[in-house]
Amino acid sequence: MGISAATAGFVANLEQKILTHGDNESALLLAQWLARFLTSNFCGVYHFKHVEESLARRFSGLKLVRPNKVGECAHVASEVYAYGGHTRLIRNLLAAESRSSRRVLLTRLSNPSAAAAVLDVDQEEIWVCDASRQEQRVRQLAEQFLKYKVLVLHLHPDDVTTAVALLLAKSVEPSLAVHFVNHSDHTFSTAVAHADLVFEVSGYGWSLRKARDTETRSTFLGIPISARNKTSDNTDTGFILTGGAAYKYRPNRKGSLPCIIKALLVQEKSAHVVAIGPKPLDFWWWRLKLGFPSRFTRKVRMPHAEYARYFTNCSVYIDSYPVTGGTGFTEALVAGVNVAGIHGGPNGYGIADALRSESDSEFIDQIISLLRKDPAALAEQALVRAQAREVHSLEAVHKRFISAVQTGELSCPPRELLREQYEFDFRTEWATRTTPFCAGFSGRGELLILPTLLGTVAMTLKSATFAFALVAKAAVATLREFTSKITKK
Repeated sequence: MGISAATAGFVANLEQKILTHGDNESALLLAQWLARFLTSNFCGVYHFKHVEESLARRFSGLKLVRPNKVGECAHVASEVYAYGGHTRLIRNLLAAESRSSRRVLLTRLSNPSAAAAVLDVDQEEIWVCDASRQEQRVRQLAEQFLKYKVLVLHLHPDDVTTAVALLLAKSVEPSLAVHFVNHSDHTFSTAVAHADLVFEVSGYGWSLRKARDTETRSTFLGIPISARNKTSDNTDTGFILTGGAAYKYRPNRKGSLPCIIKALLVQEKSAHVVAIGPKPLDFWWWRLKLGFPSRFTRKVRMPHAEYARYFTNCSVYIDSYPVTGGTGFTEALVAGVNVAGIHGGPNGYGIADALRSESDSEFIDQIISLLRKDPAALAEQALVRAQAREVHSLEAVHKRFISAVQTGELSCPPRELLREQYEFDFRTEWATRTTPFCAGFSGRGELLILPTLLGTVAMTLKSATFAFALVAKAAVATLREFTSKITKK
């Protein structure tokens, strides 16, 4: 499934503008926006090596302050959140490290006290890049990187400025070791081309090593999961939980979870489903709520600690669909919850994938069997749960991490994660679109590149729809920033 000629021309034209732009600030902002575009449009582009190297050469004459080393290793993250698997992965890796050696560098402005809380570290262990302009950020980040011998990257796919700062630091200190944790395993990612080691968290990401040109540098890490048990064994409630980002539930040609839940509630009269993550305007849930007002509950996303209290008392956890979840599915199984899911989305994130069903009807039967405590179904859950704890425990993941970093020993995913065929391809659905997805804008600074983007659209994509989306997203970014300023006052 290839990239369309118009989209290829759009990407190539923007790359040329980045490489030849006379203003470093605008070039970095254009590169950041293009990285976000490539992350949203699955067109087979998985790294940005030549663009990042070209941008780094612009700063080759920059005189950096070379500080004394203050630590062995630092974890570098773009941002952290109170919800989602991205932050929990960082938190669990940090939990296995000595408090005396832990350091977290946040590359985008964030609240250090809030970050420390969600990562369960002391605020003194957090450093935040507070420069406002991209050029200033490059210097500040590069000088901070030079304080350490090893950097472990947990970057957002569009964090081009950090990739440039990283290359600048390595040009000053070639011995600086860089390890990249591939959180966004199925998408384009910045900085992945320059890592000494790439830690893959899933079988799906492992299958894309050739496309990323990381075959000789990749090692399997897996998703670290704290093996805490349920605090109660109240499995007779009929309470079924599903949780995930709202977009993962949007129905498509492959299926609709609201329709499946409706069939389940019709068949199992005592069941009650709670969905955490859908937004109030997600209309595909409305009919289900109207039809079963007392047996279906929708809640918006919430901090993980609060969310965890729900699956502590649920009878069955069901994974998101048609876009499957990553951490949550196996995390629930390891915690002692019985789980059910459907094949069809990206998989290979956890040993729990072995419990996914092949069809809607099989999925419903599986849930009902678990609700009714069928011995065979419970035995299968127990078997896979034991395997999951062996692969995903903090101790097992940290052992693989240390072995790769200290001895260069690379690990392959367990065969349970490699037996999937990974036939699901994000590009399949994306390629059916007549117009690519339009990336949004991050902050007022990026709005400066809007005229350049509109001009490139006119020359290459020639899409009024895409141009309108650009203007609309620019307006949203402006409103968001204006609202933020009022709130702070």
